[in-house]
Amino acid sequence: MRKTIPVVVIAALSVAGCATIRDSRANPANWFGRTQTTASASTSGTANPLIPDRVLSSKKQVVDLRTPVARIDTLDVEQVPGGAIIRVSATSAYQGAFKVGLVPQNAEGPVDGVARYTLMAYLPATRTSLPVGTEASRKVVAATRLSDIELADVRKIEVVGGLNALSQSR
Repeated sequence: MRKTIPVVVIAALSVAGCATIRDSRANPANWFGRTQTTASASTSGTANPLIPDRVLSSKKQVVDLRTPVARIDTLDVEQVPGGAIIRVSATSAYQGAFKVGLVPQNAEGPVDGVARYTLMAYLPATRTSLPVGTEASRKVVAATRLSDIELADVRKIEVVGGLNALSQSR
């Protein structure tokens, strides 16, 4: 009886000391912080729209006809062996959005430690107006995987939609 009480007290004190790890940078769950919502900025280009790009290029440029998904609801960054998975759930403006995907805004990599993605989706081509429906019927989910090499320079991940943007920091 005399030996069990000190053992139990020492075990309880050592386990109670583990609570400080939950807020430290050593905990993988804290590598990306809380999600923050920001307003989406409209982009206005200064290039002349009448002059086509790549007139003399032999390569055909692939045009992405997808549109940004209206509202980003959640952004989750999950650590996996060898990298991270970025999972986004959003609400489309209309029903029937398909081929949803995260498109990187910078092909060269992160700018100033920020990896920006746009959540894009095709909308059905109908001759009449597109159905709106309930919010639950317009939900879409997309994910992409980043390797540890791609995450080396990333301090913040930002996903932009049509109306808002969500970001998570390390």
